[in-house]
Amino acid sequence: MASLPTLSEGIALTHFIVAEDVERAGRFYSDVLGGEIVLAGEPTIVALANSWIIINVGGGPSPLPMAAVAAKTR
Repeated sequence: MASLPTLSEGIALTHFIVAEDVERAGRFYSDVLGGEIVLAGEPTIVALANSWIIINVGGGPSPLPMAAVAAKTR
């Protein structure tokens, strides 16, 4: 099993994927693309091609309309 990165220098490339079915998405990245599951569950972390893919479920919609969010950030 791969281990989580511990870098002394440089950067670690990480992708965050939101999926409804985390287990199925993890199987895709491991079985089809050849990655290695480092952490199973929610979130799932897959080591793939010198990068890390974090797969988790998404949250619900924001209670505020997008116009209100945009107005607050200006």
